[in-house]
Amino acid sequence: MEKLNHLVRKREIAVFLVTTFSLSLVYFLFLREMRQTESGKSKSESVDKQILSDYNKREVNNTIKKHSRKIQHCYNEFLDTKPKITEGKIHVDWQIQPEGFVETPEIITSNFQSADFENCIKREISSWKFPPTPNRDRNTYAEFTFVFRKQENLSSKPDNAPQLRGTPIGNPL
Repeated sequence: MEKLNHLVRKREIAVFLVTTFSLSLVYFLFLREMRQTESGKSKSESVDKQILSDYNKREVNNTIKKHSRKIQHCYNEFLDTKPKITEGKIHVDWQIQPEGFVETPEIITSNFQSADFENCIKREISSWKFPPTPNRDRNTYAEFTFVFRKQENLSSKPDNAPQLRGTPIGNPL
């Protein structure tokens, strides 16, 4: 009788393990994806992280160049408060909605340790409008590293203000 109970117990454990494994497999293969779509972003709000698309190379970089004076203004205001910090980088990423509006700019890394400066950069990027994205059913991911360097011996020409140089991290956009 004891041997029979032991065999029944082993069988129950085996059935439990097989059932648990099967349910876990179903969850990871099917239900997890459906659950993330329901609780998170819809399919139209998903993000396209194809970094080197033609859109990124042309349109994103052109828009950044177009607004570089506003970013430069943030840097100039920072220099007014911290003139001894003469150079540094800020790496920012954001999403571009299909219509071209910016969503969720975030500072990834910064050498400046200034919430005001970083907030100014994020505020400026938030105000930008990019051309509509080629993939109209999802957001496009963009990232950029702004490199700042104060120039000494500035002439009176306004074009010789401290220069902003932007270079993408990793592969160029």
